[in-house]
Order: sequence, then structure tokens, then C-alpha cells
Amino acid sequence: MPTIGNSPSGVVTFNDIRGLFTEYNTQLASPPKEAQDINSLICWKRSNVHADETIFPAPFFSNTPKQRNRYENRKHTAPEIANFSCPTAEYSPDGEVIPRGTQLTDLYGIFESKLPTMIQQGLLEPEFRLAEMLGRGDQAVFGKHVYDNLPFFNANKLCNPNRPGVGTFSNLKPGLALDRAGINSAFHALNTVKGPDGRLMRLAGRRTIIVSTEDQFDRACTEMNGSIIARAVGTAAAGISNALVGRADVVLFKDLAEYDGGKGWYVVQIASNEYRPFIFSEVAPPELYHEGLNPNEHSRVLRNVINFGYSYFFGHGYGWAQLAVKCVEP
Repeated sequence: MPTIGNSPSGVVTFNDIRGLFTEYNTQLASPPKEAQDINSLICWKRSNVHADETIFPAPFFSNTPKQRNRYENRKHTAPEIANFSCPTAEYSPDGEVIPRGTQLTDLYGIFESKLPTMIQQGLLEPEFRLAEMLGRGDQAVFGKHVYDNLPFFNANKLCNPNRPGVGTFSNLKPGLALDRAGINSAFHALNTVKGPDGRLMRLAGRRTIIVSTEDQFDRACTEMNGSIIARAVGTAAAGISNALVGRADVVLFKDLAEYDGGKGWYVVQIASNEYRPFIFSEVAPPELYHEGLNPNEHSRVLRNVINFGYSYFFGHGYGWAQLAVKCVEP
């Protein structure tokens, strides 16, 4: 049994244990990050947000140039704006309770064993929610995009919600295999997206292929990293296949295996910090809570128990649909 403080009896006292938990909370305030953070990769990350929902107006200038007569009076139109949205909510599992009978003998062990798991689960919660955003982004209700009131992934997304006649684009490709032809098709979909004026939306940036399974990861890496084709003796010399080398990064997002039967794969383009397909807003970092360590606290006085758990306050929103393509293998 560990001794905390200068307790001569070797019993963990509640006055001393409060200092122990202050130390744990300090560690959680600066948690270790996983090597792979998909949120940082494809989301516009915003911290210290102070709103239940944030609306992002995006000004459009949709009037295209035309040849003019030097004496012509030019027409003018009202300003155009399209909106994006990112709501936030608190995510917290049911907590756990330690009854009175275990407090003196196992209090330290219970918390010591639970805290690492709670910290890890709290940090991964945004990853679970982001996978759901991708996996269900083609559904009418869950994937509804404030931009044009259509699913985020759709075969007929509006180039300009203020001017439906400008045209549409498709960022949903069902039945597309993850091979060289399929990857080129997804790249082409990104390259030919039209902007609010009906012309090509030319945005620079790095592309990333996001896959759901190890099999997809293996095939995508083979296509993107290249391989040597061996030739029989007496034929043409060995050559390098797969001219896609270097055109995109490949990332395995294991949580996506829960959606589309593990057949979904995505190509996203990161044009800038703000020009990304998804938005992540963090109201407060993950934090532990505990009640009852002090004998005078509510749960101890009325029920003689200690409660503990964790919570995380954040949210995801759909951003630029022009920068993401969802593909599902046949």
C-alpha cells in the first residue's frame, strides 16, 4: 500500500490524495499526441472556440469577364456569400463510481489503472467523430452540408448555391476501384472542380489518399511509390511502373473500416490552413473530473461514493466539398 505524504499509519488520506490528482490533471492538460493525427492532417483546427456553432461566411465573386464596348455602362450585382458551419458539443462517457468499501484499500490502484485508458480514449474521440463525418458524409441527414443543403459527398454538388445554373460537380464516386485508373479518376475529379463562376477552381496544395484497410493501404502505396517490373531475359530492359510516384501521400485511417464495408477511400487536397474539406473546433481540451475526494463534497456526504470520468468539448463541420472526393470500391 503506497504512503502519500507523512501519514505514520501508511494509509492514504483524502487530504493528501487531492494533491496527487492535481498532478494527474496537469499531465492531461498537455497530453502526448499520437504519431498519426488525422484531424490535424485534413481539418482546419481551431482552438479556444467560444460558441455552440460557428458560421463561416465565404464571399464569392461569380461574375466572369466579358469583352466590353468602351462606351458601355457596366451592370453590377449584389454581393454573394456562401456559408459553412461547425457546431460543437460535449462528449463524455458515463463515469464510474468507487463505493465506500474500496476507498482505503484500492483507491490509488483504481485511479492509477484507469487514468491512462481515459486519457487515450479522450484524445481519440475526435478521430472517431471525423471517421463518421467521412463515412456518413453521403447521407441526406447526417451529411447535410450548410453550403448547399445537400450531402457533403454528392454526385451533383452545386458550384454556386446562389446561382444553381452555374453548374455542378461530383465528389462521390461509387464503384471506383483503388487502382491506378481509379486514383487517376479521383485526381481528375479534383482537377476539374468548378468554382462559383463556373470556371475551373484552381487551387494548389498537397493531395492525400486516405484508405480504410491494410489491403487498400498496400495497393495505394504500391501505386504511389512505384515498383520495378522484371523482364524476361532477351526482352526489353526492366522498367519502372506506376508514374504516380510522389503525386500524393497515403494514410491509413483504421476507423473508416466501420463504414462502407471497409471499401471506402478518399482523396483530399489541402490548399491552405483554412481551405480544407473539414473543420475542427475545440472549445476545451479533454479533462478529467472527480467528485468525493474531499469528505465534505456532495457525493461523499449524501452517498459516500467517489465519482470520476472525463469530458471533451469539440465539434466537426463540413468545409470545402471541392477539396475532397469519396470513392467506394465495388
